Amino acid sequence: MMKNEKYGEIKLNKWFPLYVHNNNFNNRKNTKVETYEIKFLDDDKGCQISGPASSDLCVNDNGCVSISINSKPIYFLLTHCMLASAFPNAEPYYSVDHINEDHTNNRISNLQWMTREDNSRKGQAATTKKTNESGGRNGRWIRMYRHFKDEDKEDIYIGLFRNVDNAARTILRNWDQFKKKETDKKPELNTVSGKIRDALSKDDKQTRYDCRFEDIEFENNEGEEWHTVPHKYYSSQDEEIYEASSRGRFRGPCGLQIPTPIRKKKYKQVCISGKKHLLHRVIYQTFKGDIPKGFDVKHDDTAPLDNEGYYRNWLEDLSIGQRSDNMKEYHANKGTKSKMEKDKELKDTSNDVIDAIIKTLPLRYEPINDDDDYIDKLMKEGLTYLSYYSAKGNRGSKFVINRKITPEGNSDISSSGSTMFSDRKKFEEIFPIYLECLKEEKPDYYNELLIKIYLKYNINIEDIF
Repeated sequence: MMKNEKYGEIKLNKWFPLYVHNNNFNNRKNTKVETYEIKFLDDDKGCQISGPASSDLCVNDNGCVSISINSKPIYFLLTHCMLASAFPNAEPYYSVDHINEDHTNNRISNLQWMTREDNSRKGQAATTKKTNESGGRNGRWIRMYRHFKDEDKEDIYIGLFRNVDNAARTILRNWDQFKKKETDKKPELNTVSGKIRDALSKDDKQTRYDCRFEDIEFENNEGEEWHTVPHKYYSSQDEEIYEASSRGRFRGPCGLQIPTPIRKKKYKQVCISGKKHLLHRVIYQTFKGDIPKGFDVKHDDTAPLDNEGYYRNWLEDLSIGQRSDNMKEYHANKGTKSKMEKDKELKDTSNDVIDAIIKTLPLRYEPINDDDDYIDKLMKEGLTYLSYYSAKGNRGSKFVINRKITPEGNSDISSSGSTMFSDRKKFEEIFPIYLECLKEEKPDYYNELLIKIYLKYNINIEDIF
């Protein structure tokens, strides 16, 4: 026996009459097909169908099975056949939902009838969750802070970003402030974004590039209502696939869509069927109907703005009025602060402001100076396979030779980590061992390094160490 929580139990490995369901067939009713039978299984395939065409009818890549009715082959979705056959008295709906979101699991216990609207909403929610977790183009809002290892220093707020990639672009745009060594090459965008996502996936104390990142959850708007956007906005697509909320949010076939700000204005826009539309007009028409000719959708200029300083586009903030009245009201309120701005100043997170904040932060590396000797310069430049670990807690700083070049590659080799020795002393201790490891394991790089040091500093390292 296998139990479906919504419809009841069904016996496994027993043949039952086959019922089919198709939204374009027999008025969407469950229909019994003579000479065909179905058997339910406890595996991902879910069932086996037997009939005149073959002893085990094959299902194509789209999950469809062809059944001969009145000598004509008609295609039915396998999951529709399964629910209709297992529970023929249950009312069928437009689609079949996989309860646990695993579409490879066709067990009868994992299937339920669902309206197209509910199935679309469930799919949108799943897509939004996945996008938030992955941090895609419109995936998540994050804040970035400069973090200091010194516990007496507080983190410095850098800015608010629409997604992980925008935060990564800020780091790359200001790479001189974020690189760890003066000679570090600028990485690819995907590399920086990946490190930020990795930090976000762990906890808010994780840092990358000496920065801490903080997720911002979408608000749970109490009293929020969702209505279907008028089909005139997307007449070339299926109906009921775009929705707007009374709290200024918008979603489509790919899930929740973050509206795009319009530069130098307080408006935001959304993309519907490949075209951009002002969000406040979409929301008004979704809930209130068409806008009369010669009228505009007006915002309540005393209502709170959102956390970026744009209109929040709540339905209660919107009304219509003649264009001339709208302009008068706008100029009357121009320069005044909204309720939110009076309570709390909004932070400007434009690129110019963010870059200005970053330029005030200390560098992560010590710059090479003209009066540095060759040891200071080698320490600051950084060397392949030799890493520097700064002091942390009771542990002092140290240099570590990567096990890729150590004898037999068993383990790293490190300098002293004592707080009684300077970094220079530790470097002088580890550098001869590093050269020997290189000479043995990476002779080509060893020779390149000798030439590089000789050309830059006119020094033969082999004569010194």
